[in-house]
Amino acid sequence: MDALGAAGLTKNEAKLYKILLKWTSGNVTDLSRASGIHRRSVYDVLQRLADKGLASYIVKDGVKKYLANNPERLKEIVDEKKNLISEELPNLIGMFKQNTEKKSTQFFMGKKGIKYILDEQLTLKHEILVLGGSNIAQEMLKYYFPKYDNIRKEKKIPIKIIYSGKKQKKHKSVLSQVKYMPDGMGGEMALNIYGKNVALIMWNEDNPFAILINQKEVADNFKDYFQFIWDKL
Repeated sequence: MDALGAAGLTKNEAKLYKILLKWTSGNVTDLSRASGIHRRSVYDVLQRLADKGLASYIVKDGVKKYLANNPERLKEIVDEKKNLISEELPNLIGMFKQNTEKKSTQFFMGKKGIKYILDEQLTLKHEILVLGGSNIAQEMLKYYFPKYDNIRKEKKIPIKIIYSGKKQKKHKSVLSQVKYMPDGMGGEMALNIYGKNVALIMWNEDNPFAILINQKEVADNFKDYFQFIWDKL
């Protein structure tokens, strides 16, 4: 995306504006021929450019001739958009939070989907409980987890991990407590419990995915299960 696209101009708006920047002025017929845009559409595009403050016209011998306005206007357009977003963002965030407080179940595919869940854990700042942790996760996101742990340390978010029974590498992580299941128990799936959320993460190397349940009653029950197992180990 170039600067014109970043400022919100459509393909045809950008095309005509660039032509006008090169020309002193041009009428609709000339602009249509130069751009390959249908004459009737050129009128609409020029009007939109004028509305954005990027084009204007003069009348010469009864014919409208269009010319480009200063490109500095592009920066003003971007600033206006940023200001508008800043003004609306608190309301939008409020709507999002209100909606996420409702009971919901979401499905996430791939490493990016799982990273979204892990990032959310750091945003919510609740204690994180992991049942069925494995080295597969560490290997699959080996460049992500050091950053994840550093942010946890900065935000002072504790984590408890019950590793699966398969042989694990020595665990080194800040603000963490670790226990292990008996040999032969566990596998590729892990439960992540935090706040009102329970994430079932399948750490499959070929097709990792996760199911995220946002429901306080479910999360509270899984916290009880986790604590029961924790106390028994």
